[in-house]
Amino acid sequence: MSLEGALRAARAHDHREALDKLIGYWRSDRHPRYAELIEQVSTRLVNTEVSPVEGSGPGAFQKAWYEREAHGDPADVGRLTEGMAIGYPS
Repeated sequence: MSLEGALRAARAHDHREALDKLIGYWRSDRHPRYAELIEQVSTRLVNTEVSPVEGSGPGAFQKAWYEREAHGDPADVGRLTEGMAIGYPS
């Protein structure tokens, strides 16, 4: 499978589209290289476009996390993973 679509999107700075293409490639061929590229693009989105999950306390943070997850936007995966890894930020 060619990475051309993802590469075109990345060159156009459309990282959400690049991520969507990469996830599609990974779903059809779970090659580790696709997973690595997904992680790189997801990190770029976290650093440039996707706001952190925020809440004023543990309950509010959990509610915000679940609301974000319910949207099903692949671009949110990096931020949702952060929330799982660190729990409620102090």
